[in-house]
Amino acid sequence: MTALRWLARTVAPHHRLAKAPGSRRPYYAAPELGLHGRTTIAIRLAGLHPVVSLLRGRHVLDLGCAEGVVLQEMLKGGPASGHGVDNSAERIASAKRLHIDPRLHFDVVDLNRTTCFDAPVFRQGYDVVLMLGVYQHLAAASRPIVLRRALERCRERFVLRIPRCHIERIDPSEIVRNAGFAVEQAIEPERGEPVTIYKRVAP
Repeated sequence: MTALRWLARTVAPHHRLAKAPGSRRPYYAAPELGLHGRTTIAIRLAGLHPVVSLLRGRHVLDLGCAEGVVLQEMLKGGPASGHGVDNSAERIASAKRLHIDPRLHFDVVDLNRTTCFDAPVFRQGYDVVLMLGVYQHLAAASRPIVLRRALERCRERFVLRIPRCHIERIDPSEIVRNAGFAVEQAIEPERGEPVTIYKRVAP
């Protein structure tokens, strides 16, 4: 093994710079909206139809909302408000440009910070909290703390999506149960990753 290859395998992994919060790249692949990311809207919305029917008059929080497409879809359920937060200033700027319904608002929040919910942009509580394909991207040390704090803000239902390839390694179901929630519905869409709807059953 050459010295350069040895350095790459043994030294470099321990000296990689931490990623800056957020991403400058669009998340969604939706050219019609001026977005040229990798994930189609159809895949992102897969399995979420049952959630829409739960939202009449509710306050909804979407953690890791990217360009806000999910919250726009949730408006079909008649929520009182939808609040989207994301690490990426660029994605939040796109969300504000694309979605002008007065019930929706968007803020940049670094979800890797364990104190993120101390930010004044948050309501004291939300009826429904969405964490869709976000949990596995959080820093390992802060991941369970951020989840617990999100659950503290959730009054009725917590909607979680974690890709199948990650669920065994970082299964958060015990944390969710210990916060007073039980599985209400487990959804396996034909396309996309599974969605679990948890309902609060204890304070």
